[in-house]
Amino acid sequence: MSIERATISDREWELITPVLPTLPKVKIGNLDKCRQFIGAALWVLRGGIEWRMLPPEQGKWNSVFKRYSRWCAHGVCY
Repeated sequence: MSIERATISDREWELITPVLPTLPKVKIGNLDKCRQFIGAALWVLRGGIEWRMLPPEQGKWNSVFKRYSRWCAHGVCY
């Protein structure tokens, strides 16, 4: 899968950023790392790959998976 499919455009990020602090029980932390996390999750979900197949430049697969799981548990992901 190409990196473009997992990259969040600046315009998309402008739309997402104001919503993030309103999500209950979701820790955002560093916005740059949060953007990277969302891109990594998109990489897996759009590519239909296993979490373990996440390229290292997208982040540590287990960290991305755990954070995604937490977000799902709090109703952020479907």
